[in-house]
Amino acid sequence: MVPERMMLSKSMQESNLSDAKMVKLKTTNMVEELNELKSSEMISENTGKFGSGVLSLDKVAAQENTPFDGFGLFGVVKETGVDDEGLVDFNTKYFKRTLYLDKDLVFYNALGGRKLSVPSWNPLKFISTIKAIGARAKEKGIEQNLKGEGIVQGGVIIFGKDGAPKYVYEEDTWNEMPIDDIIAAVNAVKAESN
Repeated sequence: MVPERMMLSKSMQESNLSDAKMVKLKTTNMVEELNELKSSEMISENTGKFGSGVLSLDKVAAQENTPFDGFGLFGVVKETGVDDEGLVDFNTKYFKRTLYLDKDLVFYNALGGRKLSVPSWNPLKFISTIKAIGARAKEKGIEQNLKGEGIVQGGVIIFGKDGAPKYVYEEDTWNEMPIDDIIAAVNAVKAESN
């Protein structure tokens, strides 16, 4: 069963994700903007046997295979030209999938256009939360940096085979990504496709 927090939010339901202008990126040694395309084409290009999943990324790592077999995974970023070295590093080490640039932040706005907020004004709690995030990244072998804007939060959108969004996870930077919930949503889309 897919948890309630994975259901489509009002902003996602009201969004038109099919007409957004996206730019395909190439990140071998540097970030290169390739061709511009509509997001409906981007989703179609990346849809697997069952559907696809997009991660609106701000240094979010993803599992590489098994639960996502039959799903096309791709990433959407909000900026280039700020920390291109970090983006190349991210794409070659942690998320070896196709990346697209969302210059108009259509996907980010569909995810609520949320910005990072302070979880607590208690300095001890805030510091312990920051340390916990660093420990999670270190445990996973993810190198962090503080370049780029870093305030806009992303998430995960699970599309069906028809290209329509079915489930969504809106990033909560202060907490670990709920991989089990995302896998439940992927499995629900797979079951709908059978």
